[in-house]
Amino acid sequence: MTFDPDVLLAWLADRQGGSLASLYRTIAWYAGDRVDPTDLTRARRLVLTMNELGVLAVDWRQRQWEAQPSGLATLPGRESVALFTGVVREAQLEAAMGAGVRVVVHRNDSRGQLPMPSTWWLVYEDDQRLSAAAARGGLPLEPDAAVRRSATLRAVEPGRPAEPPGRQGPPMARWNRRTMTFQAADRRHLGDGLYQRETYGTAKEYLLCRGDRWFWTTPAEGRYLVGGETSQPLRWEFEEGKGDGAVGVLSVDSGMPLPLAHRRIAVLCTGLPPVLDRTPGQVMYDGVPRNVADRIATSLSSTLKVCA
Repeated sequence: MTFDPDVLLAWLADRQGGSLASLYRTIAWYAGDRVDPTDLTRARRLVLTMNELGVLAVDWRQRQWEAQPSGLATLPGRESVALFTGVVREAQLEAAMGAGVRVVVHRNDSRGQLPMPSTWWLVYEDDQRLSAAAARGGLPLEPDAAVRRSATLRAVEPGRPAEPPGRQGPPMARWNRRTMTFQAADRRHLGDGLYQRETYGTAKEYLLCRGDRWFWTTPAEGRYLVGGETSQPLRWEFEEGKGDGAVGVLSVDSGMPLPLAHRRIAVLCTGLPPVLDRTPGQVMYDGVPRNVADRIATSLSSTLKVCA
């Protein structure tokens, strides 16, 4: 049995949602000729990627997943190209075809992991043809989706209040801004900072300490809330286009990953997953407009370095 991520996508569309544990097992079983079905590591990574691509929404606390509604979003800086978003059914792709439009598919590189779902674009002659294709496929149309959503980004803030950790309990580690690693922490001496606490199995939760107050947070948001000492700020390098239509590559230090909402907006600029450049430790998002990169950096209280 050959693992086909687009067949998996069709199954997700039919299933709509369920428990994470069951999804991991299903993916591992389906990929049984590629990986050990008892090893869920690659299945978990694929779910993380699909969450980032906006295919799924994952509730980590409730351990549930939900398929995201399908739609069409026009791409910034790319005239007459729209992206199929969410879990798109094959019948919707076929229905969208017609005069003045064509569907283009890009098979994403697996990079040594389980293959990722394909990226699907609609190339159209004019707005009227686009609207007609969206109507035929039953696909809500969102013009300039990445630009519009980036305008709604708010500054990252601590999450809901949390109980201070006691002197005894599971191991905790504190984020070291200089080395950009979590290091073992003494529960008797917990000061300001971002903490990682083991829960059950391999699961972890993240807490932010400010003064004598504790808050829940995420590993990505928490790192920006405590600040970092990375030598590479967020960088935007011009790629093509002019004025507001100019797009470029947004590079993010791999030790300071973007929060999920920001990652999804960056991915929405092309529909392509980010590329990890292991040598300089950068995660790169293609086709990001300068104003979108600016809004991402501003909401993270970070500096955007612009490279011509």
